[in-house]
Amino acid sequence: MILLDTNVVSAMMRLDQEPAVDAWLQSVSRERLLTSAPTIFELRHGIESRPLGQRRRRLHAAFVHITTVALENRIIPFETDAAVEAGRIHAMQRARGRKTSVPDSQIAGIALTRKPQVATGDIDDFNGLGLDLINPWAPVP
Repeated sequence: MILLDTNVVSAMMRLDQEPAVDAWLQSVSRERLLTSAPTIFELRHGIESRPLGQRRRRLHAAFVHITTVALENRIIPFETDAAVEAGRIHAMQRARGRKTSVPDSQIAGIALTRKPQVATGDIDDFNGLGLDLINPWAPVP
């Protein structure tokens, strides 16, 4: 399984697709793709923070499609085991001098408890945590 970080799901929602991410998504079976409740939070917060208008309506429609069709039944909740890991990770990252967001710590906690690969363009945010990382923006060798 592959857990999609927020930036990957956001790229899926764009009108102007990013060629590298689109090519990577085409190479992976859709049934292997998951996302998480913290990613849904970040996406919804981002949409609701935008001014009212056509772009916000289009993003909301893309959000509804992602959550009800593209990733339906493949959104991992943020449960107790993941919360315990997330708290540990967040404290550890802060002690290392890294400014890690709470949602990124939650996503990492979910990944550590569920063991999927993690697809993200923000490799540095998850480096050193023992996760199997994939960068969909990286050129394919």
